[in-house]
Formats: sequence, C-alpha cells, structure tokens
Amino acid sequence: GRLLFTCSPDHRAEVEQLLGEHALFLLGKITAPREGAGFLRVERAKQTLMNLDTRTLRTPFHEGLLGV
Repeated sequence: GRLLFTCSPDHRAEVEQLLGEHALFLLGKITAPREGAGFLRVERAKQTLMNLDTRTLRTPFHEGLLGV
C-alpha cells in the first residue's frame, strides 16, 4: 500500500530527515480547490500521474477495505 502524508512547508526538512530513510519523498504541494471542489493531483516531470476529485477519494475511504 501507499500512504499520503502532508505537512507544513515549514516542517518539510525536519520530516524528510526523520522519515527519508523510509522512502518518503515530496510529490507536490496542496493548492486551493478548483471549480469549488477539492482534488488531489500528483505530477512528476510535468506528467500527471493522478488527478482525482474529493468525491472519488472519499468513496473508498468511507467504505473501508471491503472486509480485508
């Protein structure tokens, strides 16, 4: 599995120092919602790897792991 972890930009260096050996690395920054809705977009080298609205993200979160 994967974890999405957020922190304040002011704490980035400290978090990377503490968790960097666990393959933690920066994916991007959180920005203001677009079109009135939240979203998660992950880009690397200007290529979009993930682009999901909060409705899409909430469904599996609230439904859990389907009994696993």
